[in-house]
Amino acid sequence: MRSISAILLKEMIDKKAPIQIIDMREPEQYARYHITNADNIPLDIIKKQIDFIRPNHLVVVYCTFGSKSEYMADYLREIFKTRNICFLEGGLYEWYKEIDPGASIF
Repeated sequence: MRSISAILLKEMIDKKAPIQIIDMREPEQYARYHITNADNIPLDIIKKQIDFIRPNHLVVVYCTFGSKSEYMADYLREIFKTRNICFLEGGLYEWYKEIDPGASIF
């Protein structure tokens, strides 16, 4: 799986599936709003925090709109030699539109 939709991710969260969610945005953005149970590892340090990533479960990375997390998911899949790493299609913006439209994320 290369990407995951907001709806499917929400279903997996609700079912308490074994997933690791990584918010790649800056700490200030994370503090304002993030997906429940997401870990904050900003883009500029994620490559230094590789040991924190658990590729034995599904790992979902996200950013604001999805382009940076798409790149990072590709990079992490290559590093870990696994397909268990994907990005959230459309990023947090898509999550906002599909799952939590009342949230103030920007």
